Amino acid sequence: MSALPRFRPRLSEVWREYDAARLRADVLAGITVGVLALPLAIAFAIASGMTPESGIYTAIIAGFIISAFGGSRVQIGGPTGAFIVMNKYVTRHLEITGRVQGVGFRNYVEFKARTLGICGWVRNRSDGSVEAVISGEPAAVDAMIECARRGPRASAVTEVRISPSEGEFPGFEVRPTL
Repeated sequence: MSALPRFRPRLSEVWREYDAARLRADVLAGITVGVLALPLAIAFAIASGMTPESGIYTAIIAGFIISAFGGSRVQIGGPTGAFIVMNKYVTRHLEITGRVQGVGFRNYVEFKARTLGICGWVRNRSDGSVEAVISGEPAAVDAMIECARRGPRASAVTEVRISPSEGEFPGFEVRPTL
């Protein structure tokens, strides 16, 4: 079994062949990337619930790291990957209508939420609907929404209205009727 080659950043090799023409080209490329990447980084930060400044910092720091340790002169790196961790959870507000009270709907939602690792709450409403706020990983939230559309066997869901929501929840609870 052969040993792996020793890691050497491409940057350490490029210096030997670097000249004024390449410097000009790189400066122009850097300005172009900055004009495109920094507003994009700001947009990703805002969409992730962060401040615009954090998007700029992330893009600059990530750009430095990618450039210093990258493996190609034409490496493309951007702010997207850095925001994936920040956008790990989503929160949705659900309004479920139909035959959804007196059929075990809240217990069903609570069981499914705990099974999927969803945090939030569920409650009956005085108008006969069920309301829930669910928070978790995007795939789990999507699965939970599908569970709400199906409901327990005795239910007959006619509509699930979904809207973005906010909040942090330590677990999942059944709340009193509102």
